[in-house]
Amino acid sequence: MAKLEGKTAVVTGGATGIGRHYTEALVREGATVAIVDIADCEAAAAAVDASTGRAACLGVKTDVSDEASVKQSISRILSETGRIDIPVNNALSTRP
Repeated sequence: MAKLEGKTAVVTGGATGIGRHYTEALVREGATVAIVDIADCEAAAAAVDASTGRAACLGVKTDVSDEASVKQSISRILSETGRIDIPVNNALSTRP
C-alpha cells in the first residue's frame, strides 16, 4: 500500500517546474492531487495521470493572488475529493 493512499494534496503552482515534481511524487505515493495553477493545469493533470498510470489528478485553474479564485478552487476541491490533507504552497504571487 502506498503511504499516502486516501489522502488529498493541493499543490499550488503544480503544473510546471518544481511544483510538477511535487505533484508526481505525491501521486506515486498514492495521493490524489489537485494541481492549482494559473497555467494549463488540466493538461498537466492529464500528463501526470498518464506518466504515473493513475487517474489521481484534478486540474484547478486558480490565480493564488485573487482571494475569490482561491475560495472557489478550495470549494471545488472539497466538493470533488471531500478533503484536503496535504497543502503544498509552491506558487508565487506576483502582486505586491
